[in-house]
Amino acid sequence: FSAVFALLEDTWPEDVWYFLLDILRVHLSGPKFKWGVRLIHLGMHLTFSPDGIELGITANRRAKYMAYIDMFLARDPPYGAMSRSEAAELGGRLAWTSNALFGRCGRAYLVPILRRATNSQSWPRLNGRLRGALQWWRRWLASPPDVLTRRVLAAPRVQELPPCITYSDASTDFGVGGVLLCPATREAWFFRDPRGEEPIDRLEVEAALVTEATFAGIATARGYDEEITFIENNVSLAWLTSGWAFREDVDPLLEELWLNLARRKALKWWERVSSASNLADLPSRGHPPVLPSAWSLTEIQAVVVPVPHGM
Repeated sequence: FSAVFALLEDTWPEDVWYFLLDILRVHLSGPKFKWGVRLIHLGMHLTFSPDGIELGITANRRAKYMAYIDMFLARDPPYGAMSRSEAAELGGRLAWTSNALFGRCGRAYLVPILRRATNSQSWPRLNGRLRGALQWWRRWLASPPDVLTRRVLAAPRVQELPPCITYSDASTDFGVGGVLLCPATREAWFFRDPRGEEPIDRLEVEAALVTEATFAGIATARGYDEEITFIENNVSLAWLTSGWAFREDVDPLLEELWLNLARRKALKWWERVSSASNLADLPSRGHPPVLPSAWSLTEIQAVVVPVPHGM
């Protein structure tokens, strides 16, 4: 099971869990099965029951990781510091935890930690990117216990839904807009939200963040855990997929977006779309999108995202 994650980095964790569950299904329901069997490996508890499998980070290990991160951030003020060996240990544990719980969502924030572990020329002091990565993991570890747990039910899976589709866009003439399409029911939602004068690259990232925050609850409630997201700005697309912009006014937005994805264990694919094909183009200019008559269209209020500054 561990080898699957090591060799197939693009494997969606849910698929691996269902594969494991299919192998164990006959044993989970057998008369000699011991209910509540619980294993602990590298700070993760794996619990087997006739209802399925549950994996989560133990409370003790979560507190330990948070204490480590707090210690690294507080060293050598105001910079913070972390040695190569400390980075190697923390990075390895976080990699195992994130792979098992939410897949690739947080891997952008593993990279600075692993680079510190492998760079023999690095100073112990934290650079801006490494400090931001540690703060991102600190916030994720502080999430409610349910967020840090994955459950796979033994009941047969229902027919899988196709990915939902979202569009986001921004314009300096009005503000930001977004559209959500749920193909299975041909339902669509959109929002349009005015903004002040901001650089268009940052505004595009803000549009993507507001789109994620506004539509996440709707998509999850309808059973969608995979999503294809279209954006037309090349620079913003590069920032969104990498998780970093190296700009103090943009990086907090990216961190917030990826934190939300990790918490709800969603798989989002980013793709570029032309302006003419972007359904969010009109909402970003203050107008409703144009959809075929077979689709229902509902306007909703954009979610206000409180983004922490100075991270």
